[in-house]
Amino acid sequence: MPVPVTIFNSPSVSISGPSVTCPATPVTFNSSVQSTDAIATLEWSSTDGGTGSGNDYTHSFNLPGSYTVQLIATTVNGCADTSYHTIIVHAIPVVTPVANQTVCNGAMINTINLSSNPSGSTISWTNDYPSIGLAASGTGDIPAFTAVNTGSTQAIANITVTAVSNGCSSTTETFTITVNPDPTIFQPANQTVCNGGVTTGVIFNSFTSAVSNCYQILTGQMISLLSVYQPVVQAISLYLQPSTIPMHQSLLISQLRQLQVHVMAIRWFLPLP
Repeated sequence: MPVPVTIFNSPSVSISGPSVTCPATPVTFNSSVQSTDAIATLEWSSTDGGTGSGNDYTHSFNLPGSYTVQLIATTVNGCADTSYHTIIVHAIPVVTPVANQTVCNGAMINTINLSSNPSGSTISWTNDYPSIGLAASGTGDIPAFTAVNTGSTQAIANITVTAVSNGCSSTTETFTITVNPDPTIFQPANQTVCNGGVTTGVIFNSFTSAVSNCYQILTGQMISLLSVYQPVVQAISLYLQPSTIPMHQSLLISQLRQLQVHVMAIRWFLPLP
């Protein structure tokens, strides 16, 4: 006696979704199922250990690499089909840190090389203080430029760098370029004293802390001067030495910046070191 046999059709399933992504970025995969019978389950899995169910699968891959997403569609009659989808997770680039710089007004800042890991990323940067002589934004290395600060306080520019590789953006890396202003000194008041009298101390302290980073006073801050017999107007020369040059070295006049303070009835010279 013949035994009736029923043959059920198997479903046909496929996956659509992105083929590349970045770490820790949610991506969604969609199912497409063709079946003459009702679908009982849609089960998802990925080779990094992720699982899910339903028509769609949203997942984040935490590490760079190649991963396979699998979908199994099963009908109410137990027939099943499996589909696979490969996705590449690219690494997020890391910007190489850049050291902060502090320079004086008029100093030349050399080209600042910008790089990332992995190499080959597209690097862009922004500058929140274009008045220092550097453009507000750019790509690639920061070109050499002459630092500018025509004010009396420090000009501090924040440079923010970002790298993009295969559509993945780095976290930002920030460094500063500080431009100190030129030194200034106030003109002390003139003094007139009698023969043998003692002048009031002349204090050369009209420098901000920012300026003193660029220049150092070679003489003491206070000079008490003894007047001579003949009242003569004589210039006192105050020499400023770039702080990058050791104090004990002998310098040419061309390496010094000279400011003059005029005092009445005094003959006094401050020698170079």
